[in-house]
Order: sequence, then structure tokens, then C-alpha cells
Amino acid sequence: MAEHFDLGVMDLTEEYRGAIERGFARVYQSVKRKKVQFGAENMISYDVEVLSFPIAVMLVSLINDDLLRNIYATAEAKKCSELMAQERADILELADELELPFRTASDGDEEKLLAIRLVDYLSLSPQIWGEKWRLVNRRVDAGEVYATDLELARILEEKIRRTVLERTRARVEGLKLPEPLDQRSKELTDIWRDYRAKMYPEARVEPQDIPPCMDRLMKRLTRGENLSHVERRTLVSYLANVGWTEDGMMSLLKNSPDFNERIARYQLEHLTGSRGKGKKYLPPSCATMRMYGLCFPDRWCAGIRHPLRYRRGR
Repeated sequence: MAEHFDLGVMDLTEEYRGAIERGFARVYQSVKRKKVQFGAENMISYDVEVLSFPIAVMLVSLINDDLLRNIYATAEAKKCSELMAQERADILELADELELPFRTASDGDEEKLLAIRLVDYLSLSPQIWGEKWRLVNRRVDAGEVYATDLELARILEEKIRRTVLERTRARVEGLKLPEPLDQRSKELTDIWRDYRAKMYPEARVEPQDIPPCMDRLMKRLTRGENLSHVERRTLVSYLANVGWTEDGMMSLLKNSPDFNERIARYQLEHLTGSRGKGKKYLPPSCATMRMYGLCFPDRWCAGIRHPLRYRRGR
């Protein structure tokens, strides 16, 4: 920001009310709508839009809640992903700016593909893991993974999410604020406290024989981390098979930063057998959990082949 503005926090007075209001709106929209809205009207005043981002990050940092951090970072990343998808040039430019190496790779008469380093693919794709993202279903050659423009945009979305999340971790305890910013900060704190209490009650973790792989997923979800599709499916299928109710599982899933009640309910009912053909899915075996990179065994895991067989101390 120093390249464009010569400002300190205490300079954000009434003169910058527009940027403060937009920064407040970015956080408010991420909480209420799970996405930061962006339209042509936001480009009328370029300075307001640009300055509103560090203000929003500061507001999130001041509240100092990991669940809010994850919700906000996910919402900003989704907005960027939608904007990127409109122009191929934007995807490539942003990949350069975020220092994600890639090259354009011709693939005969087919659509031009992009090749990214295997190490970057493995680092950024686990959050969006699914069948099409597994390496066995990808074209991999000489340490590079091939992807389409939109697939690169989805990978960049995860990199943006992590970048924003890290920025919201800045230490701001005791930061003195000018009156307009202080007013909005207090208002947002009250909004978040009430909304969190209503929509994200503390998840109840049953004191039973929960294997370390599932316990780790539950704790990550309770902290507001964004589990991948495979991780959520794994956890839900396990909880359903050890007696959790649908309402109990929905209460836990509400901690997801991109929670959508309609979609979550549909997926949960499908996995528990209350929708569709009535099939109740089992969680993956220990071997499959190891393949997914989700196995974190303790001494009581020795000799078992499935998480449902885990018994602590026996």
C-alpha cells in the first residue's frame, strides 16, 4: 500500500469514510453471505476499493477469532476466483503476482494447457481434493502437472485464501484507532459475537473412542478450518456410524467457513442413507486414509484396519 498511499492508521479519519465503510462491508458480507460482493460500482473510486482491503484485514485482526479469519479469507478468495474466471489473462497475471510458476503447454489440437510444478500442485490442491484432482487422474510429466485455465484459477483461489488468512494474523493488540474506524470496529465485534453465538455454537465432541484421524478432523472443523470434500465426507460417514444424529452433525458442520445449509443437508442425508437409495456409507479404511494423507496413528491404532475398530486403552 505504501506505493500508493502515505497513510498511517490514525490518518483514517472522516476523510476516508468511504474506504472504512467498504472495508466494513467486505467483512460483513463475508459473514452474512459467505462472499464479498464486487461490481462495477466498486471501481468508480479506485482508491476506496484498494484501501478498503487492508482496512478489512485490520478489522478481522482486531476481533482475533480464527473462525472469522477463515470465513473472511475464504470469502475474499471466492470473489477473486469468480473475477479471474472471466478473463484468461487475469488468471495468468495473478499466478505471476502470487509467484506460482507455470508455463503454457501445447497439447496438439486440444485446448492449451498450463503446466505447474508438482510440488505446488500438491501443496495447494488438498483443500479442493476430489476424484479429478487425484494425481492418478491427472496428466503428469517431468515433475509438472497439467491443468486448464479454470483449474489453475481454482488452485490460485486456495493460494489467495492462505495469503489473506496469514495477513489477518497480524498482531494488533492495543492498536489506537481514529473515531470513524473505532466505531465500525466495535459494531462489527458486536455483530460477530451475536452471529457466532447463534450460528456457530461450540461443537460438542463426544468423549468416546474417537481415532486420532477423526479427532484431528473434528478439531480442525471446530476451529473454523475449511475441510476438503473428502475430509468432510470422511468425518460425516464416521460420525453417522458411531451414532451421531443429523442435527448434531449439522451443528458441527456449521463451523465450516463456506457453510451452506442446503448443500450440507443434502450431502449429509445422502451419506447417512436418509435420501436416495437408503445406503449408509462407511468411512474409508485405514489404508485409504493413509493414501489420502489423513492417517495420524497413535499406539492404539496398531493392528486395526478400519477407524470404526479403534478402541483407546484396549
